[in-house]
Amino acid sequence: LPPHHQAAYDAIDAGDYDAAIKAYEAALNESPADEMARVGLAQVKLLARTADVDPQVARAAAAADPTDVQAKILVADLDLLGGHVDDAFSRLVDTVRVTAGSDRDTVRVHLVELFDVVGAEDPRVAQGRLALANALF
Repeated sequence: LPPHHQAAYDAIDAGDYDAAIKAYEAALNESPADEMARVGLAQVKLLARTADVDPQVARAAAAADPTDVQAKILVADLDLLGGHVDDAFSRLVDTVRVTAGSDRDTVRVHLVELFDVVGAEDPRVAQGRLALANALF
């Protein structure tokens, strides 16, 4: 592996997600077209965001306030980690439909990052991209 990638892997093994993020960012700074670093960065950011989250508390918060964009994003992250890819994508596409301005853009950008985590070759990503395009236009 390239040095930054190895550093990221070692940091993930040690549970140091911040160091892994920095290593992948350094790889991308050196080579912006490094697809492996871009995907790795998206994956480790997902792990970092959800590391200390209580799923029941997160889901209750999202249910209690349907307008809380960050709560919806966190539940989508948990859905994705649990293997519920379609649920994660649908949750965020539905949120794009009912938001505007910076909230809408935040959700859109996050959803695109989740597409990277799953991988472009997964047919659910193509379906999610189409659903997102329909929600935006």
